[in-house]
Formats: sequence, structure tokens, C-alpha cells
Amino acid sequence: MSTELRRPVVRQTVRLRHGGQPLIVTLEPGDTISFRAKGRRHMDRTTLEACFWLAAKASARDEARLRAMARAERRHR
Repeated sequence: MSTELRRPVVRQTVRLRHGGQPLIVTLEPGDTISFRAKGRRHMDRTTLEACFWLAAKASARDEARLRAMARAERRHR
């Protein structure tokens, strides 16, 4: 079961940093996501759809790379 996003949800990253500062990630109603370095005002914002397609492309690229490596491994045996 999922909950509809009605209010902004703000979280701080643990390891991901920008300029030495942790990132503040905000999921916002209207299917947007924003990123900013902690202590900074500048915010970069995009749609969740854009993030989804970026992740899907990266996944497809990784799978293709693994298939190519497996093919090369089989050829060199």
C-alpha cells in the first residue's frame, strides 16, 4: 500500500555530498524532486518522471555492459 504525496518530505543524505556538505533532498507534491547542499539556498529541481527515465536508461546501459563483458569472456575462453 502506498501513500499519496500531499506535503513535502525532506531528508538529508548520509554519504552523498556536494562541496563537502550533505545534500538535502525534497520530494514535493506535483511529482517533483529538489536537491540542495546543506546550508545553501540554491535548489535544483526536476520531475520524478525525469529521474525515473534516467534510472531506467542507466540500468539498461549497465545490463548491456554486463552482457558485452560476458560475451567477450566467452570468446576468450
